[in-house]
Amino acid sequence: MNLPTPFAMTEATDVPLAMVAPFVLLLALIATMPLTPPRIKHWWEHNYPFVALGLAVAVAAYYVFGVPAGTAMLAHTMHEYVSFIVLIG
Repeated sequence: MNLPTPFAMTEATDVPLAMVAPFVLLLALIATMPLTPPRIKHWWEHNYPFVALGLAVAVAAYYVFGVPAGTAMLAHTMHEYVSFIVLIG
């Protein structure tokens, strides 16, 4: 008996392990930058949104240009994210 799992992907895409790097880098920066000298910490506090947005754009660009039907997947994910934020709000 082969039952489908509730979280199974309907369309399999092979995403390279390197695409985890922006997330890992952001987590590492969030963990370590508050411990840096004041000048670097000040830069981080003022430029965090730009760093996070840059990493997000890198991942989005990969999905748009490197994954077949990646634009549709990205749009669907953004719709789910906005719906979740509205629900929380």
